[in-house]
Amino acid sequence: MSTDTNPYYDIIDFAANDKPNDFIDKFNEIMLSKAYDAVDRYKKEIAGNYFGSKKEEPEVEQQEEPSDENA
Repeated sequence: MSTDTNPYYDIIDFAANDKPNDFIDKFNEIMLSKAYDAVDRYKKEIAGNYFGSKKEEPEVEQQEEPSDENA
């Protein structure tokens, strides 16, 4: 049983069918993937903080105060 969409099915299958080596390999693969993704997000966060975020801050509209010129 091998599905690319959800590697957790594989790890459950390996555990249920007494395949400890396959279980360990898949577990390590999942953990490595999660660690890589976390490091990548952290690097992007640091770069965004260091070089400035590309997100533009919402502009606050200033309402014009009514003037007494037309009164």
